[in-house]
Amino acid sequence: MADIAIDPKNPSVWYVATAFGGLWKSVNRGISFAPIFDDYTSFTLCCVVIDPKDSNVVWLGTGENASQRSAHFGDGVYKSIDAGKTWKRMGLAASKHIGKIVIDLRNTSTVYVASQGPLWSAGGDRGLYKTTDGGATWAQVLRISDDTGVSDVVMDPKNPLVLYASAYQRRRAVGQMIGGGPEGGIFKTTDGGKTWKKLARGLPKGDMGRAGLAIDGRKTPATVLAIIDAKRDESGFYRSDDGGATWARIGKMAAASGLRGFGGAGAAGAQAAPSPQAQAGGAQAGAPRVGARGGATDDWYRGGGAAYYHEIFVDPNKPDTIWSMNTNVERSTDGGKTWARVNWENTGVHVDHHAIVWDPTDKNHILLGNDGGL
Repeated sequence: MADIAIDPKNPSVWYVATAFGGLWKSVNRGISFAPIFDDYTSFTLCCVVIDPKDSNVVWLGTGENASQRSAHFGDGVYKSIDAGKTWKRMGLAASKHIGKIVIDLRNTSTVYVASQGPLWSAGGDRGLYKTTDGGATWAQVLRISDDTGVSDVVMDPKNPLVLYASAYQRRRAVGQMIGGGPEGGIFKTTDGGKTWKKLARGLPKGDMGRAGLAIDGRKTPATVLAIIDAKRDESGFYRSDDGGATWARIGKMAAASGLRGFGGAGAAGAQAAPSPQAQAGGAQAGAPRVGARGGATDDWYRGGGAAYYHEIFVDPNKPDTIWSMNTNVERSTDGGKTWARVNWENTGVHVDHHAIVWDPTDKNHILLGNDGGL
């Protein structure tokens, strides 16, 4: 299960995008589902987003936003204007792996698409793209290089001109994966993508891998959150309370919940690649001691393997509550200072989680998407 969207105007309508099985729709709160994308050219999906002003308009990104060997590619961005009955490809066919789709809440003809680009080769439609005419035309508003795409993007809910995007330098081969480099990082724009600044103060100084982003706009300036893959002594959960000007690594993992190392997945997990530093074979100066299974023995919270997880979500109903998708669901209730496992697996829930959403009409109703379903 890759992504879930609940219609804000009719919470009985759900769209569920799968990593390897197309797009599904329910009109009765999950009692039954129907496939609605089987006649199109991609079945591997990343993300699905409903236009907040017009529920008939639905955007769909294709290609898994992951980097394991089995990650399948897509062929761009699709749009439906009849609530999923028919679809039209709107462009970015060479993106191969979309990372995120964000719609401007004030003017929904403006849409941003984070494209990771091809996994096994350079080039393609790679970077952050913007349309102001509902997908008729696209402009690449953030380009790093032919090797570095954008894996995540978030918008300040109070100011749609302010966005944060995370650049991800990656390349897969049969036996190796590059999952980070000097071109990675977090970028900010305050003019809707015309100009960008690479943020640095408090963030990892060395090579950066995938960074999963989230934003909490309940305060001004907005709180920006990131789970960052980097060198072992710099990787972890970061928080900015001043609009990205300064950052601090703050996350600590509760010892009782079973800290995992960089790979995160364990025996039951996915084919998450080790960190770029681990693949290079070199230990980092000042890095914590490594256990027999490759896990770090310090208590910094690092999330799961960045190649397969690294997505975080702000709870819309509970201030300072943040959810991290991992082999097991992990949660912080103090703004990211401490993290603990949510032991839903004890009730029979499958492992390997990728999406979580909240019913807008019922704060106690949560939908969870993982490798076992919904």
